[in-house]
Amino acid sequence: MDSSGEYSYEVSDMNLSGTSDSSNDAYSGGYDGNVSESGLGAFGIVTVTKFSGVEPAMPDTGVAKATANDGYSVTLTVQDATNISLEVDTDGDGIIDGTVNTTLDKLGES
Repeated sequence: MDSSGEYSYEVSDMNLSGTSDSSNDAYSGGYDGNVSESGLGAFGIVTVTKFSGVEPAMPDTGVAKATANDGYSVTLTVQDATNISLEVDTDGDGIIDGTVNTTLDKLGES
């Protein structure tokens, strides 16, 4: 968020992919690309494992990793249709420096 309280995003080279099965309402999808946000700076996003679930529920599997230009990264892992973990590497050495366990709903509130 910038000083005026506004968000500004720039998305580039974003690739979205997904499938759905109308016979059982199952879905799967992922995304890869670059984002620049006014408060966070620039970072790349990679889907490590596609997000999947059954409509209307949130995904119950999936992993995505966001990596900043300085190597700082956050890996979001879906544990089930409610819970996720966020693994943080603060210095880009590949070692997880902290983990936050939360819910998709709480993450959406941020």
